[in-house]
Amino acid sequence: MPDATVVIPTLNEALNIRYLVRELLEKHPGLRVIVVDDGSQDGTPKVVRTLAREYGKGVRLLERAGRPKGLTASVIDGVKLAETELVVVMDGDLQHPPEKVAKLLDALEKGADLAVAYRVRVENFGPYRRAMSATATGLAGVSLWLRGSPVPRDVMSGFFGVRRGVFLDAVHRNPLGFEPSGYKVLFDLLKALPKSIRMAQVPYEFGTRKRGESKIGAGQVVAFLRDVIR
Repeated sequence: MPDATVVIPTLNEALNIRYLVRELLEKHPGLRVIVVDDGSQDGTPKVVRTLAREYGKGVRLLERAGRPKGLTASVIDGVKLAETELVVVMDGDLQHPPEKVAKLLDALEKGADLAVAYRVRVENFGPYRRAMSATATGLAGVSLWLRGSPVPRDVMSGFFGVRRGVFLDAVHRNPLGFEPSGYKVLFDLLKALPKSIRMAQVPYEFGTRKRGESKIGAGQVVAFLRDVIR
């Protein structure tokens, strides 16, 4: 396992985060995990602090108390805190399979600047969610194409690996292009990258959330639409 960090933004994921962190660290010795919590009220920070005592420097908790909330803002803060060049971003709800982290890191080690995990199968999406996802993907893809940015198979993925320097340089060069309160940080990153970026893609099956509740609501949809026209 290369020297790498997994950044996991969380909001009320106490039921999932313990299993996810243990799965990552026990199957990938040497990996580091940064959990960036955005004000959970279900005890998520307490669970992560317990894991930090168990795994030592392999687990860090960043609590964003007092800062503007948002998944994208959480990811940016987590990547800034990372001390490794290779970083993987994934959700804390177990819908992103931890066994694919090694594939993303392998692609980065082989020379990619960005490795995007794309969904080849999605479990239990109802008609409304499928329509919403398809519409958002289409809008995002057209927006990226018009900008001359790279367009991966899954522009709305929340599961990707990236070189830390590439990510932070994109944030520095295009700070207004990142929607802090949004939840599609990969889309914001792609907007700031040239089409010539070295990009790899890794397929995965998007799992079913078994515990906890989805955070996608009207506010996230509005944030995404605002993001498309930035």
